[in-house]
Amino acid sequence: MKHSGKSPGSAFARLMLVAVMIAALIAMAVPAMAVAQEASIDVEKWVLDENEQRVERIYNARIGEVYGFYCQILNDGDVPLWDIRFWDILSCSLNNLHDVTLNGETMSLPPEYDFKPLVLHPVAGSSGWNPYNPLDNAFEDLCSDPLAYYELTSWEDTNVDGRLSYCDQIDMWDEQSGRTVWFHVEKVPYTVLVTNPEGEEMYIDSVLDFEEIDVTDPKGTQWREVCCRGHYLLMEWIDNPDTDPDGVLGFCDTIVLLDKKTGERAEYHVEEVVIDLIASREVVLDDFSPGFVLEPEQSLVFEFKAEVVHFCHNRNIQCAKGRIDAGGPWVVDCDDAWIEIPSNMVVVSLDENGDPTDEFLPGSTLCVDGLGFTPDESYDIWIVPYEQCTHVTCGDELASLGGPGLMATVTADATGAFRVCVDLPPELEVCTLWEIVADNQSGYFHCGYDGLDAFSCDEWGFHIYPEAMTILLLSLGLVVMGGYYTLRRRKGAESDT
Repeated sequence: MKHSGKSPGSAFARLMLVAVMIAALIAMAVPAMAVAQEASIDVEKWVLDENEQRVERIYNARIGEVYGFYCQILNDGDVPLWDIRFWDILSCSLNNLHDVTLNGETMSLPPEYDFKPLVLHPVAGSSGWNPYNPLDNAFEDLCSDPLAYYELTSWEDTNVDGRLSYCDQIDMWDEQSGRTVWFHVEKVPYTVLVTNPEGEEMYIDSVLDFEEIDVTDPKGTQWREVCCRGHYLLMEWIDNPDTDPDGVLGFCDTIVLLDKKTGERAEYHVEEVVIDLIASREVVLDDFSPGFVLEPEQSLVFEFKAEVVHFCHNRNIQCAKGRIDAGGPWVVDCDDAWIEIPSNMVVVSLDENGDPTDEFLPGSTLCVDGLGFTPDESYDIWIVPYEQCTHVTCGDELASLGGPGLMATVTADATGAFRVCVDLPPELEVCTLWEIVADNQSGYFHCGYDGLDAFSCDEWGFHIYPEAMTILLLSLGLVVMGGYYTLRRRKGAESDT
């Protein structure tokens, strides 16, 4: 057998050596490529519960309670981040207590940093301002007292859409402080100034951006009264009833708004339709720590406290951003934490000693406890009949339901609670079932705004029993009504939507 003088495996060995070298080169190149393209920021936000544990949501918070927020800003990329900025958006139901720390150290933010977006309305003479050319326009904050004055001095079109819109950055000169402040744009809505027949004014903002609203056909659009107030649905639009119609929602038109909280409809006269600007103040970390750099895997912990002041389902948002060089693109992240302040109104029947019960004698004293109502608002207490599986329903006229009817009027305190006691009519028939309604003095039952103490087929408000049967019930703990009912009790009310 003739041999070539070369090992049969030498060619294969050379191929393997080349493959190993290529793999090594790729292994060295990949990390460099990853570092060059990986810039990232991560935001995590929690609310602290009663045990100071971080949770994503608090259920059943109450007015007057104080909660802490814990916000972590992490550089989870591979390159340092400069020009770190963050902003927090508290819901209408919370007020910032200005107890702020950054990495455990007290952070002295100016008082105007209340973590509430500004509702910036063009001042007189600037109503024709153009979001496509926003510079050098003047605005006033509708929610400040007195009205704060701002001038828009610079604009960064972050979205590159050619107009002022969500996520853009603007500089605003603040007349009160004499400083120029950096803002993050949240929304650019239509704003309508309306008056009711009594001449009372109200500003309402469109829920959607102005370019998403068809002002030639505004019926069915949703609006919010500015400064954390009502929520409305535009039901009817009459185009310039006193002049020639122009086909566009504007001055001198008439609109009918449905209050989504009370269910009431009302007619309003349109005084003005303009575009507003809603923006949040950004905290620029360089203002507090010049030249700060957030290194990879390094984090900042931002903490503050807020007080519950209203009822609502609250989404509270924290955002942060940074960039790898001056003038470069931003990396942004946001997270939220929820605080549920139940708007369901609780109505509970008590005896004259203040003990909960749903068993009463004719002519005895009935006390009513209310929780979760609108603070400082007055309510009428009605007693109306309960029919099996037929409760008071949304829109019922209370005076038409029969029974003792209107029994008392009471005003909720600053926490939304009240107690009132009344004497039941002695002529109430025994073995009858009744419901208690706390009405906002409209004369009608509005779901989510009025309180009711019974909500399912086998649940009622309270019972009327003869004295002998009451003693028997107390001793045996049974409800005997023809063998039909089982004693159950549920006190509650529908959620405020």
